[in-house]
Amino acid sequence: GLGLAICRQIVEHYNGSIRVESEVGRGSEFIVELPVAGGDARIPIPSDDDDAGKRPLILVVDDDPGLRSYLSQLFRSQSYGVVAARNGAEGLTKAAAIKPDLITMDILMPGMDGREAVERLRADKTLARIPILVVSILQDEHDLGDAALGKPFDRDRLLETVKSLLGDGADKTRRPSLETAVSDMPEDAFAICEGGVSHVGEAELRRRISRGTRGTVVIPGSKAKDLPPSLLSALRGVHVLILPEA
Repeated sequence: GLGLAICRQIVEHYNGSIRVESEVGRGSEFIVELPVAGGDARIPIPSDDDDAGKRPLILVVDDDPGLRSYLSQLFRSQSYGVVAARNGAEGLTKAAAIKPDLITMDILMPGMDGREAVERLRADKTLARIPILVVSILQDEHDLGDAALGKPFDRDRLLETVKSLLGDGADKTRRPSLETAVSDMPEDAFAICEGGVSHVGEAELRRRISRGTRGTVVIPGSKAKDLPPSLLSALRGVHVLILPEA
């Protein structure tokens, strides 16, 4: 059974298909179809039905073939479309081609690692808003994406996080909103929406910026004019909302 699953992953990686035809008492025939060399080289978006284009599409970036296979099968079992990449460079190429709804990103990879890949994604205007879920054994790198899970991870927590980032189903009601961040923001405070809502003072804001915070930063209009331009210019790769003064 595992061998068949691996065969399917290999065949689909090359834009092919595999199917089986069985007859009781005679046996089974497995048919593999692959495109000819020089054919359409576009990156395929996996689809099992006509509604595939309406399903969220997840790009899995990891150099571990076993984990890529596991995540791909897990996401497909939840009716998500999946495309996989083996390293950061391949991930960038595929992200630009398919514009996924979510990217899972490993950090330790040969060639272009996850940190550089995330930085390039955030610097690209067409890709900067794609949610990134960091899945890494490195705990100190978990501030790179919109959310993070350590390896090994819990399956249910992974799916819960994915649904939250996609705004899928009931989990969407539990996601922190800008409305909540603004309405509950104490006077003379800033709000940082990064997997949750944090109301912080200027010192903590500076510390978060120096660490490369992601998400959305809400700045009261009364405070914005007092912030040095160098601090605001350091807010790259994030959304900045400056509230008008009353």
